[in-house]
Amino acid sequence: MIRPFKGIMRDLFSENCLIGSAIDLIVPVPIHRVRRRSRGFNQAEIIADALSGILLIPLSLNNLVKTKNTVPQIRITGRHRINNLKNSFSVLDPSLFGGKSILLVDDVMTTGATLDTCAARLRIAGAREVFGFTLARTMQKHAHTTGV
Repeated sequence: MIRPFKGIMRDLFSENCLIGSAIDLIVPVPIHRVRRRSRGFNQAEIIADALSGILLIPLSLNNLVKTKNTVPQIRITGRHRINNLKNSFSVLDPSLFGGKSILLVDDVMTTGATLDTCAARLRIAGAREVFGFTLARTMQKHAHTTGV
């Protein structure tokens, strides 16, 4: 599933001089245990694991956790996404993130609410800086389109 994207991610990071940069830790956006059980995997974790292998940066899997089983973000509009995620993520051991530069990984970004919420939680836990990486970005829908 992730194999075709590994070369693209390697090229992206090497072209932008990010391999060997000041990233200390890679952290995938977690999903709630109920969703994990029903789906069987966390796609952000698969991407983060691939990046960890490409960049040779350690992966932190179980310190940032999703404690609230929220409605999937895709089912709600942008303005409700932040409220949906409020108080839904926790850090179990802040000392593991303290002073670290973290690459936060998710599969798809639409409004950025999930990345923003997780990044805020990581900064509260003491992360020095948080960078975001997603494999895809959705296109924003516009009220008017222009044909060519």
